Amino acid sequence: MSLPEELERREARLAAIAEAKARIKERVAEREQAEYQEKLAARAEKERRTGKKPGGRPPAPPSGGVEAKERCSSGFSMSGGSLTSRTQSIRGSG
Repeated sequence: MSLPEELERREARLAAIAEAKARIKERVAEREQAEYQEKLAARAEKERRTGKKPGGRPPAPPSGGVEAKERCSSGFSMSGGSLTSRTQSIRGSG
């Protein structure tokens, strides 16, 4: 494989990785917002049912960040320099 082909292949892979990360962040944000809305709805329903304001703090709004636990469909973590599989850990070299 020639150097220009290798560089082109690398750029394509980096673009695919960036796209996958963006999809994961979008999916996490949607899920967190849905969970937050469910918690608010459950709290409002409880208040309506009992006639009293629920105790404790109201649910915190979504943080907007991707947790280190988030995984892509292949089972690998998307959290930085290391790929963490379900069965093994491989440290990235570079």
